[in-house]
Amino acid sequence: MAVLALAGCKDEPSAQLDALSRRLDGIEARLAAVEAARIVTPPSSPSATQRVLGSLVEPAVPVPLPRSGEPLVIALDAEGVRIGGLRIDDVALGPTLRGLAGNDTLATVLVEAAPDVPHATVAALLDRMRAEGLSRFAIAVRGGQPAPGYVDTDP
Repeated sequence: MAVLALAGCKDEPSAQLDALSRRLDGIEARLAAVEAARIVTPPSSPSATQRVLGSLVEPAVPVPLPRSGEPLVIALDAEGVRIGGLRIDDVALGPTLRGLAGNDTLATVLVEAAPDVPHATVAALLDRMRAEGLSRFAIAVRGGQPAPGYVDTDP
């Protein structure tokens, strides 16, 4: 009953519950709108609600998308991940990948790894990309000597 009193309702308990339910629905709708807005390009000056709620949810990094026909490069090196040239920390990686996965205009994603990055680290990034919904990508390879024991089957 203390929660109902804090809500400022002086009606019957069922009316109080209805009022609280409407307020909760409104808060959930605003939160959903803020979450959707942070995955798309953020406004130049966020509202007070977005600033407060932004501190409570994982931050997505707005990644500049390439021009039409050019791939978006996700690069992996000894220091971590870069997407579109921007360093993305581990906390922001998931939300940023989810945002990219939801972008219908993104044609090609190219994953590049520095030669000194262990294969397991590259595989972990690819797994995380898939888990966040980014399943269409290409892996960049560099020319070089074939692995020992490689047999070319092309005539």
